[in-house]
Amino acid sequence: MRTAANALAASRAVATLPIAWAITQEERWLAFVWFSAAALTDLADGWFARRGRRDVFGELLDPLADKILVGGTTVALAFARSISLELAVLIVVRESVVAVARLAAYRAGTHHAAEGYGKAKTALQFAALALVVAAHPMAPAHGTVVAVLWGVALLGIATGDPRVRLEAR
Repeated sequence: MRTAANALAASRAVATLPIAWAITQEERWLAFVWFSAAALTDLADGWFARRGRRDVFGELLDPLADKILVGGTTVALAFARSISLELAVLIVVRESVVAVARLAAYRAGTHHAAEGYGKAKTALQFAALALVVAAHPMAPAHGTVVAVLWGVALLGIATGDPRVRLEAR
């Protein structure tokens, strides 16, 4: 964790545990606060990373921390029956495939920082998940919020990831 950016990314991944606990205990407000704070560390670590020297480990850690946060929160939401199992599987499988492709590229010696579309997808995914975390499953807006998460998940599948597309060739 030699840099502030890496420490923030690691904290984002670790924050998944209290978020999942709060969701499964129906402590939605607490889960929302934890999730929002964790998501904001993505902005902060980016700010620190752009001001420091290039850090290949950080280029790997940052998106993996995002995927851990998204995957863990998604599984907790499915466990709490706030989203369908199908949606959870779609999100977790997509994030896992991209994570494996990133790790394979890292091992092969090719390192790529996140690109514009990936950053936008992550921001939309964080926003949609935050809304689902905050919306009680019986709230009138819950269906709309879950529909937004479905849209973001399908967008993630449709746009894919350049590393996955390159590996498939």
